[in-house]
Amino acid sequence: MAAPVLQFKRGLIANLPGLRAGEPGFTTDSYDLYVGIDSTTNNNKFFGSHRYWTRETASVGSSVNLVEGTSNGSNYVALKAPDNIASNVTYTLPGTQGAVSSVLTNNGSGTLTWASGSANPVFTGIATFSDTTDNTLGNADTGAVQIDGGVGINKNLTVGQNLHVAGISTFVGAVTFEGGTITLGDAASDNVVFGADINSSILPNTDATFDVGTGSQRWRNTHFSGIGTFATGAVIDAIQIGITAASEIDTSSGNLTLDSAGGTVAIDDNATVSGTLEVTGNTTLSGTLDLGHASDTTIARSSAGTVTIEGVTVATETNTLTLTNKTINLSSNTLVATSAQLATALTDETGSGSAVFATSPTLVTPVLGAASATSIEVSGAVNVGTALSAPTVKTATIQHSNGTQAATIDTSGNITASQNLTITGNLFINGSTTQVNTASITVEDRTIELGVVDGSAPSSSTSWDLGVLFNYHDGSAKKSALVWEQGDARFKLGSVVADGGGTGSSNPQITFSNYAALEIGSLWVNDCAGQSQVINCSGITRTLENITIDGGSF
Repeated sequence: MAAPVLQFKRGLIANLPGLRAGEPGFTTDSYDLYVGIDSTTNNNKFFGSHRYWTRETASVGSSVNLVEGTSNGSNYVALKAPDNIASNVTYTLPGTQGAVSSVLTNNGSGTLTWASGSANPVFTGIATFSDTTDNTLGNADTGAVQIDGGVGINKNLTVGQNLHVAGISTFVGAVTFEGGTITLGDAASDNVVFGADINSSILPNTDATFDVGTGSQRWRNTHFSGIGTFATGAVIDAIQIGITAASEIDTSSGNLTLDSAGGTVAIDDNATVSGTLEVTGNTTLSGTLDLGHASDTTIARSSAGTVTIEGVTVATETNTLTLTNKTINLSSNTLVATSAQLATALTDETGSGSAVFATSPTLVTPVLGAASATSIEVSGAVNVGTALSAPTVKTATIQHSNGTQAATIDTSGNITASQNLTITGNLFINGSTTQVNTASITVEDRTIELGVVDGSAPSSSTSWDLGVLFNYHDGSAKKSALVWEQGDARFKLGSVVADGGGTGSSNPQITFSNYAALEIGSLWVNDCAGQSQVINCSGITRTLENITIDGGSF
């Protein structure tokens, strides 16, 4: 698990504020730690400082520092642990004050008690050791007094019994050995070295009894200023001493085409054509068709489109022309339909009385409009079985050929779809409000964009807020929201918000009365420190990760 960082409130000791109960504060100049009690400075509790101890190193033990008064300096007395300790050691101090010049003594288990004397005692009178344990000659750890650190004696030393010195004895000044026998060495391997002159005669205890050297250990040269007398056969040899040392739509065209360049087309009580009517798909007409002035009307056969006119009287200003079972082409003009005449002008060959745009021989592929188009106005039923493209289609209702009503248009132009509406192309809504009254919405789009201007990203500076608002009621109507707040440039969650409305570059502005809580399973942050998880949970333990908790400064 990554380690979070926790930073206490910190600052100079002179600026230390009254800390709240349990609130820590660290002084950056004196390195002291305080914890608050009641938000008052005087009651901040001091919990420690680096000044009061020295931390151990790899080879040196730690110590506790007893510091002098701050006005006097920064010196201290340290109680230090040994650099190497074989096992834990505990010292238990006595519970009472000791007497003058008393010392702490150890019972061998770490319990300390007061006893007379001191580490370096100064005796103003005679010191008597009442322990009469005798010393085992040659053993430094026996006897009534044991001194491991050596002894300094400024005056006479009297030893009532035997004296054993295991090391080197150095006598400075005159040394007198009185009485008894003096033995130097106890084996032939011991040596006696004289670094001084002998200021006396050397006499054997018994005449002619003791030797100077032997036949195998002889003196080398002997210098006498007087007479040297040797017994017959005396030999003097040398002795050598050595010392050694060691250490990471289509439109598909098939179509009813209107072209205003050739005139107009009107379908009225008697349909009037002044100009050319062109139909590029197979079409069946029945009823009365008034072609107006003959000189203005063109009816031509064409392979591009077939028009079948059955039982239709085609009238002009000078004559009446009846075409039955004829295939013709009406070319290049504009078709205008008004009132309810499309139902009588365009009917199927069975004479059912309605305009059917279906399969042959009915009008199959109508195309309306091309140049300056007028309109087709329909007040009755129009059944369309294929693509229909027109500049303007006027009708109050739209029905299927079986009579099922699909849509209605009211006098204000509002369209109501009575059944399901399926749009296979794009849907563009340019009004100011889009309202959907459904129980649920299913959207297959992968993304939803807010704040688009006329289908594109904004091209100038904006300061509007963007968000999704949720309506609810808890005694009164309220809105909550998830909002991108432009002013602060961050997302916000609100439990109670107000929508300022408007469609300008600075609207809407959403104001927050209350902010909402957020419940999550975990939290990841991707910022200046990179991407990392900051809240995690494992088992039943929730942890902070990769985060610094900063208590601030004072």
